[in-house]
Amino acid sequence: MIGGCSACVYEYIRRLGRWDLSCWCTNVPDTSKVPVPNGNFMAAPVKFDLDRVLRVRDRHVYCHQHQSTRYRAGQALQ
Repeated sequence: MIGGCSACVYEYIRRLGRWDLSCWCTNVPDTSKVPVPNGNFMAAPVKFDLDRVLRVRDRHVYCHQHQSTRYRAGQALQ
């Protein structure tokens, strides 16, 4: 588990009208941890609000805080 999180799910939440990333994370206080369904470890369900960090336009992902060049998968980096 890189970064202490695994079994992440990125899904569209229709009632909220936005995308949501949720993971099971082990790098949290022990008091927050519960048994992971279908797993043999303890972790806490964590939701990440990516709307403040990322935006998607024209099938490209951009960061809000800095300008970046457009990159598509398979394109050579320059």
